[in-house]
Amino acid sequence: MKQLIANVSLITMIRLFGLTFIGIANAKANEIETLKSNLLAHAPKLVIESIHKSPVNALYEVQLATGETIYAFANGQYFLAGNLFKAEKGGSYLNVTKANKTQRRQSIIENLSTNTAISYPAMGTEKAQISVFTDVDCSFCRRFHGEVTVLNELGITVNYYAYPRMGLNSATYKTMNAIWCANDKQSALTQAKLNKEIDANTCNGSIDSHYKLAKSIGVRVTPSIVLANGELVEGYQQAKILAGKVFSIQ
Repeated sequence: MKQLIANVSLITMIRLFGLTFIGIANAKANEIETLKSNLLAHAPKLVIESIHKSPVNALYEVQLATGETIYAFANGQYFLAGNLFKAEKGGSYLNVTKANKTQRRQSIIENLSTNTAISYPAMGTEKAQISVFTDVDCSFCRRFHGEVTVLNELGITVNYYAYPRMGLNSATYKTMNAIWCANDKQSALTQAKLNKEIDANTCNGSIDSHYKLAKSIGVRVTPSIVLANGELVEGYQQAKILAGKVFSIQ
């Protein structure tokens, strides 16, 4: 992101008042390819996941692999970094960027296999599932884990994915890899969150793919909880308060 900003000759700020908003439409393939080529010409290391027409005429929404969104003009030389807002009736504003990220996150979670997750299933009839990105050395993650049983009793399945905050070369990464490689993953994860030592294991435990996924959907802190509608709940939440949010969207 910084590299892209450094290579752009001018950052144009646009006032949103007075802009005409049009319906989101798919851009022509050649327009998208031209924009992508122009952006990469300025920043070759930029990893672009998708490009779509934004609600603003001549402005494209560019989704980066880091989870960030920028808005660029077709020549790729001028862009806006930040949230796009739409003025609504009654003086309110819709955060278009946030809404699009939530929709995209929902689609990803709906199609995400739980085969590589460490799951704590609901007791009795399952009423909902949540996806939780966790770090075993995070104190609030440990606090959250202590209330997983309460969520299970309320009918909520908790699917854990790994997000070692210090990166893929950290000691936490090695610990989490050992957990995901353990025969009894549930027990290993619980033991680690009780600050107990975990036997070393060097298999490929899916941590890299979880980390990449977390980055792409905007995870920045742990725990980060993704609800079924794509909403991202950042940080520790008491079990009953979180359950209220989970059930309110059904």
